[in-house]
Amino acid sequence: MMDIIGIYSRSKSAMNSVSSILRSVLGPLGVRVITAVIGAVHTPIHPLKGQRFRLARMEGSYYEQVFDRISDIRNGLAQPGSRDVNVVARSIISDIESGKNGVIWRGDAIFDQAGSWCGCCRMDFLRRW
Repeated sequence: MMDIIGIYSRSKSAMNSVSSILRSVLGPLGVRVITAVIGAVHTPIHPLKGQRFRLARMEGSYYEQVFDRISDIRNGLAQPGSRDVNVVARSIISDIESGKNGVIWRGDAIFDQAGSWCGCCRMDFLRRW
Protein backbone atom coordinates (compact mmCIF):
# COMPACT_ATOMS: atom_id res chain seq x y z
CA MET A 1 0.00 0.00 0.00
CA MET A 2 1.23 3.45 -0.86
CA ASP A 3 2.23 5.69 2.02
CA ILE A 4 -0.66 8.18 1.92
CA ILE A 5 0.68 10.19 4.86
CA GLY A 6 4.04 10.68 3.12
CA ILE A 7 2.37 11.93 -0.05
CA TYR A 8 0.10 14.23 1.97
CA SER A 9 3.07 15.67 3.90
CA ARG A 10 5.11 16.25 0.75
CA SER A 11 2.23 18.06 -0.93
CA LYS A 12 1.87 20.38 2.08
CA SER A 13 5.58 21.13 1.97
CA ALA A 14 5.41 21.88 -1.75
CA MET A 15 2.49 24.28 -1.24
CA ASN A 16 4.45 26.10 1.46
CA SER A 17 7.32 26.59 -0.99
CA VAL A 18 5.01 27.79 -3.76
CA SER A 19 3.29 30.31 -1.49
CA SER A 20 6.64 31.61 -0.24
CA ILE A 21 7.73 32.25 -3.82
CA LEU A 22 4.39 33.86 -4.71
CA ARG A 23 4.65 36.10 -1.64
CA SER A 24 8.13 37.26 -2.74
CA VAL A 25 7.12 37.86 -6.35
CA LEU A 26 3.64 39.31 -5.89
CA GLY A 27 4.14 41.20 -2.62
CA PRO A 28 5.80 44.21 -4.30
CA LEU A 29 2.76 44.42 -6.58
CA GLY A 30 0.43 44.74 -3.59
CA VAL A 31 -0.87 41.17 -3.70
CA ARG A 32 -1.17 39.46 -0.32
CA VAL A 33 -0.38 35.76 -0.18
CA ILE A 34 -1.42 33.98 2.99
CA THR A 35 -0.12 30.55 3.88
CA ALA A 36 -2.44 28.97 6.42
CA VAL A 37 -0.56 26.28 8.32
CA ILE A 38 -3.33 24.25 9.87
CA GLY A 39 -2.70 21.72 12.58
CA ALA A 40 -5.04 18.95 13.62
CA VAL A 41 -8.74 19.65 13.12
CA HIS A 42 -11.78 17.41 13.59
CA THR A 43 -12.29 15.99 10.09
CA PRO A 44 -13.04 12.53 8.71
CA ILE A 45 -9.73 12.41 6.78
CA HIS A 46 -8.88 9.29 8.79
CA PRO A 47 -9.99 6.61 8.36
CA LEU A 48 -10.87 6.68 4.69
CA LYS A 49 -14.16 4.78 4.49
CA GLY A 50 -13.07 2.29 7.11
CA GLN A 51 -9.67 1.70 5.55
CA ARG A 52 -7.02 1.14 8.19
CA PHE A 53 -3.33 1.77 7.88
CA ARG A 54 -1.31 -1.13 9.18
CA LEU A 55 1.96 -0.28 10.80
CA ALA A 56 4.63 -2.93 11.23
CA ARG A 57 5.42 -3.62 14.86
CA MET A 58 9.15 -4.16 15.35
CA GLU A 59 10.48 -5.78 18.49
CA GLY A 60 13.11 -3.73 20.24
CA SER A 61 12.03 -0.50 18.53
CA TYR A 62 12.26 2.74 20.48
CA TYR A 63 8.60 3.22 19.62
CA GLU A 64 7.40 -0.15 20.93
CA GLN A 65 5.91 1.34 24.11
CA VAL A 66 3.83 3.87 22.18
CA PHE A 67 3.10 1.76 19.09
CA ASP A 68 -0.63 1.40 19.82
CA ARG A 69 -0.99 5.16 20.39
CA ILE A 70 0.81 5.97 17.13
CA SER A 71 -1.38 3.46 15.28
CA ASP A 72 -4.56 4.98 16.76
CA ILE A 73 -3.49 8.49 15.74
CA ARG A 74 -2.57 7.38 12.23
CA ASN A 75 -5.93 5.63 11.80
CA GLY A 76 -7.93 8.58 13.10
CA LEU A 77 -9.08 6.81 16.25
CA ALA A 78 -7.32 9.45 18.33
CA GLN A 79 -6.89 13.08 17.31
CA PRO A 80 -4.88 14.69 20.10
CA GLY A 81 -5.07 18.47 20.22
CA SER A 82 -7.46 18.70 17.29
CA ARG A 83 -9.85 21.62 17.09
CA ASP A 84 -13.26 22.16 15.57
CA VAL A 85 -12.93 22.74 11.83
CA ASN A 86 -15.52 25.57 11.86
CA VAL A 87 -13.62 27.46 14.56
CA VAL A 88 -10.38 27.15 12.59
CA ALA A 89 -12.10 28.23 9.35
CA ARG A 90 -13.61 31.31 11.03
CA SER A 91 -10.20 32.31 12.41
CA ILE A 92 -8.68 32.09 8.92
CA ILE A 93 -11.49 34.21 7.46
CA SER A 94 -10.89 36.74 10.22
CA ASP A 95 -7.17 36.81 9.34
CA ILE A 96 -7.96 37.45 5.68
CA GLU A 97 -10.49 40.19 6.46
CA SER A 98 -8.07 41.90 8.86
CA GLY A 99 -5.42 42.16 6.13
CA LYS A 100 -2.89 39.67 7.46
CA ASN A 101 -0.13 38.56 5.14
CA GLY A 102 2.42 35.76 5.23
CA VAL A 103 2.25 32.60 7.28
CA ILE A 104 -0.57 32.16 9.79
CA TRP A 105 -0.73 29.25 12.20
CA ARG A 106 -4.15 27.80 13.04
CA GLY A 107 -5.45 24.53 14.41
CA ASP A 108 -3.31 22.39 16.67
CA ALA A 109 -1.57 24.24 19.50
CA ILE A 110 1.73 22.48 18.80
CA PHE A 111 1.84 24.13 15.39
CA ASP A 112 1.02 27.51 16.94
CA GLN A 113 4.14 27.27 19.10
CA ALA A 114 6.36 25.63 16.49
CA GLY A 115 5.60 28.44 14.05
CA SER A 116 8.01 30.79 15.75
CA TRP A 117 10.90 28.38 15.08
CA CYS A 118 10.09 27.53 11.47
CA GLY A 119 12.43 28.76 8.76
CA CYS A 120 9.59 30.03 6.58
CA CYS A 121 8.50 32.39 9.36
CA ARG A 122 12.03 33.68 9.78
CA MET A 123 12.11 34.38 6.05
CA ASP A 124 8.86 36.35 6.29
CA PHE A 125 10.33 38.35 9.17
CA LEU A 126 13.48 39.13 7.19
CA ARG A 127 11.46 40.24 4.15
CA ARG A 128 9.53 42.73 6.30
CA TRP A 129 12.67 43.94 8.08
